[in-house]
Amino acid sequence: MENNQNTSELVDPKVYKKANKRVHFKIHLAIYVLVVAVMWILYVFLFRATQPESTPDAVNSGMTFEKFTIFVTLLWTVIVIFHGLFVYKFNSSMLEKEIKSLQKEIKEKEALKRSLEEQKNR
Repeated sequence: MENNQNTSELVDPKVYKKANKRVHFKIHLAIYVLVVAVMWILYVFLFRATQPESTPDAVNSGMTFEKFTIFVTLLWTVIVIFHGLFVYKFNSSMLEKEIKSLQKEIKEKEALKRSLEEQKNR
């Protein structure tokens, strides 16, 4: 625990925060791959073999699990893609835009303050 505190103190806070977000994304990605792989393996070995081929419109556990697995895989894939985009792509560009916006706002306030002081001094 103390090692973690020493590392965070030695590194720039912005860099530490960015690295922390990337690590969390990589953990999320690993969990996603593991869970989706296990779900598809379960489907193939347990549920697919039990599906009756003679009655295609019969609702059984294999078909339900297949639909659930497809739904979870597609939804979670979209979530992981957006998580990765926000961590690696959008986060830095959004941050830069916000910094520029705040700098512009500060300059405008300083200019307004100077003009008010000049009017007050007249």
